[in-house]
Amino acid sequence: MSLGVAMYYLMALFQGQSVKTQLSLDNGPPEIVDLTRLRAEPMKSAVRWHKIGLKNQPHSLVVSLGQNTQVERDLWGEVDAFMYV
Repeated sequence: MSLGVAMYYLMALFQGQSVKTQLSLDNGPPEIVDLTRLRAEPMKSAVRWHKIGLKNQPHSLVVSLGQNTQVERDLWGEVDAFMYV
């Protein structure tokens, strides 16, 4: 749980394979974040997903592999960092 008005997910990208992570904020619907690196993109960690304008109250962010999705085989539970403000 974190207290704040914005939540950020930071992660590096992966080259040569399809990698996705599933995120769910405050028991909301899952969102899939594609972490596949395109040829010209840098590999360093950066913000890959964010939510702003949240109520200043405790929030929970769940990283999961998903269930019964077409991209399930490409899902990974990858995290470099979370940032909240």
